[in-house]
Amino acid sequence: MLIGATLFGWCDRLWPAVLCGMISFLFIIFRLPDQFWIDERWGTSRANWVTLLRHDGLALLLVFGSSWHPWLQGGVLTLMALLDILDGYWARIDGKSSLLGSYLDKETDGLFMLYTSMLLVNTQILPGWILTVGLLRYLYVLLALPWINDSRKAERRDPVGRTLAVVLMIGMISPFYMNFNGWKWVMVLVVLLAVFSFARSMALNLRSS
Repeated sequence: MLIGATLFGWCDRLWPAVLCGMISFLFIIFRLPDQFWIDERWGTSRANWVTLLRHDGLALLLVFGSSWHPWLQGGVLTLMALLDILDGYWARIDGKSSLLGSYLDKETDGLFMLYTSMLLVNTQILPGWILTVGLLRYLYVLLALPWINDSRKAERRDPVGRTLAVVLMIGMISPFYMNFNGWKWVMVLVVLLAVFSFARSMALNLRSS
């Protein structure tokens, strides 16, 4: 994804990031196939299907939605954010939470931030520095992964991580709906919150490794 974002900054093309996102998503599934095909009726769990829908919806929006009205773009992103609640709910009630599902959910959350930031830049709603938020997840993995002893274990969840993630999603979507003087300074606060969130999560995982 860092390669895809770099190519976007260099040649202003969105499809390399989408291609890299699809490859990373499929890599996770092929790495743990026994945890993907776990449901006789659905093939995989309902939660994983929702996660796949979120991923594909974000990819389609990034490739085809750049010329849409900002409110329509924001509406699609809002729907994708709400589906994030649904996949977790179904995983819990079906009793089919898995390491794979956790990986797919985190990857889709990361793609949500990256694709949203790229869309904000591509539609000239915000300047390129907003890509900082989209790239933090991948910089976090790049920096933290060598310090985690067993990569097969799920990352330790920050107790306030979900709350921070919801606030960040709202912050990233809101520019599509509103435009007023000083809005860029509000997004600076979003960037700072994202940096704090990932720094806190990294500290927790390094202490538990």
